[in-house]
Amino acid sequence: MRILHVVHRLYPPCFGGLSLYADKICQLHAKRGHKVEAWTTLEDDRPTLEEREGYVVRRYPPAFSIFKNPFTISMLPQLLCYSKVDLIVAHSHLMFTSSFAALKSMVSRVPLVLISHGYSVQRGPFFGAVQGAYISSVGRAIANKAKFVVTMTRREATRFLSLGVKPACCVTIPPGVDSTQFHPGKRSRSSKRIVWAGRFVPEKNLTCLIEATALLKKNIPDVEVVLAGEGPERQKLAELSQKLRLDIKFPGTLSKHGIIDLLRNATLFALPSTSEAFPISLLEAMACGVPCVVSHGLGLEQIVGGAVLLADHRIPKQWAEKLEMLLTDDELMERMSRQAREVAVRRCDWNIVADSLEKLFISAALPQ
Repeated sequence: MRILHVVHRLYPPCFGGLSLYADKICQLHAKRGHKVEAWTTLEDDRPTLEEREGYVVRRYPPAFSIFKNPFTISMLPQLLCYSKVDLIVAHSHLMFTSSFAALKSMVSRVPLVLISHGYSVQRGPFFGAVQGAYISSVGRAIANKAKFVVTMTRREATRFLSLGVKPACCVTIPPGVDSTQFHPGKRSRSSKRIVWAGRFVPEKNLTCLIEATALLKKNIPDVEVVLAGEGPERQKLAELSQKLRLDIKFPGTLSKHGIIDLLRNATLFALPSTSEAFPISLLEAMACGVPCVVSHGLGLEQIVGGAVLLADHRIPKQWAEKLEMLLTDDELMERMSRQAREVAVRRCDWNIVADSLEKLFISAALPQ
């Protein structure tokens, strides 16, 4: 099957969850004999045409960008003329590139599958108003054009149903993790290291975690916190850390091996986000057997079940209590470590995810 992925940003150079997901699925399906291409944005000095890890990457320079959403208008005429494709896969209804993919599908009648990487992003009232208008118009059109809409959680699926997507067209498949690379290490029992990895943006709600750390240190003074990544909120968070007299470490963006090393040496993983699709960083931590505390209400508990502890993202005190509960209970830590690893391997290994998507893609490409 000839599969064309249209994705606004791809790994590398982008290290975000969406871009990593798209790259991994392209690799896995190419290894299974499918002819796979990914069309994306040209972000640096990489070639505009490249074969990598068994699939072809085509990059198009953006004309401009709005709210980090590149408008790669040069992609559109090439896409409309492209005929060597049986299925188009668009990543995220929020991106301009997905509207191009939907237009291609409409004009050429090539089936479209939309993979959602989060229904919406919470970044203030003005952004929310613009985003809401976009979702109710362009986003709705993209979702209803798709033969299938893939969501990461059932909670997210219900939001697409409200846009008019038929229940039979909405399929929930969580993201994946390479459980052979991400596996438990030999952590020191005396270590009290809480880690997080991702982009420093408002919806990650790291202010809550920093404030919770200040409370936690009153009872566990030797606790360490490491926040790995980059983003516009980094300086603000570093200043808050200094203000609260906390020695929080900000190592910047880590390589894949750096992330693996960070997680294998972590005591806990914290995810205080106010909104998420399903962060791959959480699955990577779980595959490494790291007990996790996660924001309540994200819909992730439908997949991870009792393998994580839940806390209210609005209440730093509750976060401090849940983190302390784990750090002071070796039996609970050991049980949650086993459960986290088991869920990651049994339900979310990349090969399992690739199998589910492959079956869905083949079904989507079948003639009506």
